[in-house]
Order: sequence, then C-alpha cells, then structure tokens
Amino acid sequence: MDPLYTGLLLILFWTLLVLFLDRRGVLERHGLQAWGPALLWKTRRGRGLLDRLATHRRFWRAYASLGVPAVLVAMGGMLALVVLSLYAVLQQPPEPSSLTEPQNVLLIPGVNEFVPLVWGIVGLAVTLLVHELSHAVLARAEDIEVESMGLIFLVVPLGGFAEPSEDGMDSAAPWSRVRVFSAGIVSNLLVAALAFGLLMAAVGSAEQVADGVVVNGVEPGTPADSSGLHAGMVITSINGSPTTDAEGFVAAVRNASPNQTVVVSTATVDGGKPVFERRDVTLSERNGQAFLGVSAGRGHLEVLGNLPAAAKENLLGFFLLVSAFPLLVFQSVPPEISSAYVFSSGFMASYGIHTINGLIWVAWIDFWVGLFNAMPATILDGGHIFEELFEMALEKMRFGKERSKRLANSLTLTFGILLLSLVLLTVLLPRL
Repeated sequence: MDPLYTGLLLILFWTLLVLFLDRRGVLERHGLQAWGPALLWKTRRGRGLLDRLATHRRFWRAYASLGVPAVLVAMGGMLALVVLSLYAVLQQPPEPSSLTEPQNVLLIPGVNEFVPLVWGIVGLAVTLLVHELSHAVLARAEDIEVESMGLIFLVVPLGGFAEPSEDGMDSAAPWSRVRVFSAGIVSNLLVAALAFGLLMAAVGSAEQVADGVVVNGVEPGTPADSSGLHAGMVITSINGSPTTDAEGFVAAVRNASPNQTVVVSTATVDGGKPVFERRDVTLSERNGQAFLGVSAGRGHLEVLGNLPAAAKENLLGFFLLVSAFPLLVFQSVPPEISSAYVFSSGFMASYGIHTINGLIWVAWIDFWVGLFNAMPATILDGGHIFEELFEMALEKMRFGKERSKRLANSLTLTFGILLLSLVLLTVLLPRL
C-alpha cells in the first residue's frame, strides 16, 4: 500500500481511538485531553522550580534580548529558504524519492525513516524540555504567571508547551513578550551549538586504528562476505598495494583480475587493542572487472571530524548545506563501525559511538526545531515575534495599533501559507 494512504489510515485509526477514550472519560482520569487527533497532557506541577530558576531576572532578560538578533537572522534565512525552495519545486517538481515520502516530512522518530527511534526520542525530548522550559522561565522573569506546562502526543511526543497567563501576556510590555517568545529558539540554537562542540570533541578523541579505508558495508554472497570481511574493518592494503584512500582502494581492486586470489590486509580494534590480519580472497567478476563486494572509504568519524574545516572554508555554504540538506551531514554512526577506531579514554572506548550518536541527534533536532520555530508564520514563535516587532515599527510610523495588528497578522498568515504550500507540494507533486 502507498505510504501516503497507510499514514492517513493510521491517523484515522488513532483519531477514532482518541475520540473513543475521550467519550469514555479515560483521558480525563489520566490527566489527558483530546486536541484534534493528538493527546494533550497538562500539569501545574513544577511552578515552584520555575520561580527558583527565574530568580536572576536581569540575567534571563539579557540572555533573551541578546539572542533576538540571532532569531531575526534565523527568521530571514528560513523565510528565504522556504521561498527559494517553493520556487524550485514549482519550476522543477522533485522526483519521487524517500525524501518526498509523507512520513519523512514529519520529525517523528521511528516514523521518519531518517530519524532513528531511540536517538530520535532522546534528541526530541531534550529539544522540547529546553524549548518549553526557556519559555516558562522567561515568562516568570517577566512577572507573567505560567498556568501549566505539558506535552502533545501523537503516539510519540510531537511537541511541548508552556502556557503563560493570557492576561499576563496581554498586559506585558511588547519587548517582554518578544523575549518570552524568543527564549525557546535562542535556547535550542545554543544547545545545538554546545552539542555540536561536544560532538567534535568526542569525535576528536577517536583515532582510526590504521591508515586505510573503513569498510562501511559488505554485499551478501560476495567474495568479501565469504572471506569474513565485515563493517568496521579497516582495509590497509590489497596484494601489497596501500589503500589509504578510496581512490587507492578502487585502483587496487581494478589492478587485479577476476578470479584472482589476492591478500587483503585489515586492522580492527578488539578489547581496546589493534588486531592486524591478512586473508586470501578470491575475487569474482562484475561488468568485466574484478569485484570484491565492499563499500569502503572515509569513515563516519572522519567525515564528522572534517565539518569544522568545511565551515571555516565556506561558512555560508556550510550553513546552507546544514539548513537545506541536514540529513547529508547528520547521520547515525553504525555501532559496528566502532571497531575501526581507538578512543583516548576508557569511557569513550565503551560508549563512544553511543555518545556520538546521542550528540548528533540532540544537535540536529535542536538546530532544526530552533530554525523552524523562527519562521515568521502563524502559531510559530517566529510568527509571534514578527507580529510584535512589526506592530511596534508600524506604530512608530503612526499607522495606528489596530491597523498595525491587521497588517502583521496578514503577513504571518501569508508566510504560514507559503510554508504549508512547500510541504504539500513537495509531497504531492512527485505523485501527480
């Protein structure tokens, strides 16, 4: 069945289940309520903690104020990215691919095939906690009551919220509201930067066990598979020819003949110590050339470790790559790849790949949620920030409060329609 129809059927089934449980009073007994097809969990607990965190009001106000320029840069960048992407989609509709599948448009761990279930949930949980806690703390720092906090579920957590008092927000000064709305975005981008820095430190603590190409995968039934080569091995030479890079590896295989037996030298880490092996492998034939049956090249950690250099060489290009094509940069490191690396500490030797994967997804999800929320679209934080700033600017130009509000609302609604159009066209055009 087409994934689009499968997804629609699942949403329909979930919606009917939520409505049934709501009618039976099951949701209310467990502190839940229906919110369309989603579940809303609200709690008034933790408000004492918020008051203690918001004690240093000058710090929090300065923190949010200093972050507003970064939010405005992210807002402009995301708006430009959406407009350019929409133009590109209309000019040249995308080909059907996994990137245009409906389930991959949503950031739902385990549903989006690019976002792993466990690490995706970890990254999303950190993101939601940081985002909503920041809103709540800033609200209290601005003397605005927080009536409740909670999470939105659609099988897995989809979002979180802090619910400042409506009267308190209405009576607060415009800059106070801007700081409250900006806090979540600023904190997500800051956590993303910190996670990225820690990721680079974790990657820097690893050293490839030997010069060579890392085996990233082995095709079943091939000579490599039959000889016991596996992912995580480092191939250092083939028949004495060094394979220090992908080009050398390809050349070493092509210099051999089909059905020739060659000596493949490998290195792996076992128990924290390097293990060097040599094995005889009889090559097969594919397309008239000798064939081994492995995908090998730069290791995952080497690719990650080169990101700061890429950013230094072309900062704008790097951020465009990370913003428009994040899944080309942020990918989980398969656990079996750990046998290709020696870590500098005992902890990293045992948990290095898990630590790296956790940091990858905390950095990726915080970064994207921060950027997405900066969009000047209705219901997003960026929409509220844009409205407040636009209204203040128009009022100074003597447009009048009501007229300023109408213009700001119209613009944020337009931006929201542009964003929704991009999502729908990306999914639907390849199917037309």
